[in-house]
Amino acid sequence: EFVEFGLAGARVDRIARRANVNKAMIYYYYRSKEKLYHEVVSQALHRGAARLKSRLGEAATIDQVLYEFAGMHTHLFGNEPGFRTMALRELANPTSDLLDQLAGVLADTGLPAALQKQFEAGMKSGTIKPLDSRQVMAAFISLSLGYLLISPFIDRVWSITDKAQFLENRKQVIVDIFLNGVRTK
Repeated sequence: EFVEFGLAGARVDRIARRANVNKAMIYYYYRSKEKLYHEVVSQALHRGAARLKSRLGEAATIDQVLYEFAGMHTHLFGNEPGFRTMALRELANPTSDLLDQLAGVLADTGLPAALQKQFEAGMKSGTIKPLDSRQVMAAFISLSLGYLLISPFIDRVWSITDKAQFLENRKQVIVDIFLNGVRTK
């Protein structure tokens, strides 16, 4: 319902009918349509963050950390039904409080701190170019999410038919492309 109609167009009576529950029960547990929407988005974010957090402990190198970050993007935007549609709607609204929620969930994974530590260590050792880490991460996120956000178009242009395999291979490809740009020669 939220994917199809957005928060403004979603109707609690249709949600109740689809979920086979009484409309009053939705209001009893969630108090409002907005709180239900926030819970739906929150659960998707937390599933992705939990997956990332569990894998970050295993990732020791910057390559591995970036690979796991790209994997989180792939999971949320490629495998969570409707997440891309809802995320695009939220990203188009710069005053959305869900953007704050997303930032908080991401910070809780430890990823931003882990990446900053990795980049600073690389710059100190001379293996990473001296760059503003905020710019570097904005570039990586753009590279990682770009295809996922416009995949229906890209799939048609480049005839991508084995999407699962394409998504799996893509994680390593974007890490390689990105690191080739920030590493010193």
